[in-house]
Amino acid sequence: SNSNSNSNSNSNSNSSRASQPNDLKLPPSQKPTPDRKGSASFSNSPVPASTSSSSSSAAHSRTAASLFSHLPPPAPSTPAVRTLAPQRGSHPAIRKLCRSYALNLTTGANTRTLSMLSAFGSVVSTFTPSPSSVPSHDLLSCLKENFTLLTASRPHSISMGNAFSSLKSHVTSLPPNTPWPSVQASAQAHIAEYVEKVRLATAAVGRLGAEKVRPGSAVLTYGCSSAAVEVFRHAALVESKSFEVWVVDCGPFWPGRRCVSALSDLPGVRLHYVSYSGLSYAMQRVSLVLCGCSALLSNGHVLAAAGTQGVAMVARKKRIPVLALCETYKFSKKVQLDAFTWNELLPSSSSSPPDDVKGLGVRYDVTREVEGVVCEMGYVPGTSVAVILREME
Repeated sequence: SNSNSNSNSNSNSNSSRASQPNDLKLPPSQKPTPDRKGSASFSNSPVPASTSSSSSSAAHSRTAASLFSHLPPPAPSTPAVRTLAPQRGSHPAIRKLCRSYALNLTTGANTRTLSMLSAFGSVVSTFTPSPSSVPSHDLLSCLKENFTLLTASRPHSISMGNAFSSLKSHVTSLPPNTPWPSVQASAQAHIAEYVEKVRLATAAVGRLGAEKVRPGSAVLTYGCSSAAVEVFRHAALVESKSFEVWVVDCGPFWPGRRCVSALSDLPGVRLHYVSYSGLSYAMQRVSLVLCGCSALLSNGHVLAAAGTQGVAMVARKKRIPVLALCETYKFSKKVQLDAFTWNELLPSSSSSPPDDVKGLGVRYDVTREVEGVVCEMGYVPGTSVAVILREME
């Protein structure tokens, strides 16, 4: 019986050894060490606390860095931005906007898009094409160079990309024999029309979103969204409603403070400001969540500021409806299931981790826990993005 048990144990060990993949590799800290009998065993010897913490922090930093290694590097540091050298075809308004982007002075999808279009308007008004070139082609090359400079200071948002694609398509559609004064006037008119389109869309979202704010209710918003601010201003100033607004904020930039400052002068509005750690406390006292977003993807997922996913999940747990505020110019044909496929890294200067930990943060996350989307066309489900884009084309 002993021989049978030994043979069974040997066969089981051989089969388990054969079932292990050949390319299985353990980290150096977890590799087994052979003992005197030749069998492998893991060492349980005590490790000093400082060595253990530093090694685990370093391993965590390497793992986190590898998850986002495919993303573009963060914006340049402050000294690099201040010494930004003029490039060929760059405009002073573009260089000023580059510094503002890199130093996080101009934030928000709407604000960044409008400031970019304003800078492009200055570029078009002062640009002079070469005498021997096609004016529209020369202008298009200049716009591309300046847009590349903006992207180098900070990766462009989806709304900025849509706005630039619209301007680029308009300039490309002009006949090659169009004289420069006509090209200049047409480009400036298109920029002004797009700016007006963005502002009217934000106003329409504010008007439609205010219908969801009931008198005496409490509404929660996260960070600072220009569309959410427009909703609250329209509900308070135009419809004369009295309600509460809970502003949930999070570092490292604390954008909710700007939201509180924008809403502090509204009559009949009672403001509450809490940090992200008080999200569950605030969620018990509200009946609606309004969140701004950077883009609405083709699969219905919302690309918004990092932390929006957590807000939406807590609201869903409490059975509180979540509405995304998004203008149609932010709709995108892209499909993204998580925040790892595409994102934007925060600059290392925005956080101060310990010396043995590498600071790493992202600007956006992706969520699908939304009841619907408020756009200038009305209340639509997130899955209708592809239909709306097809109709707009």
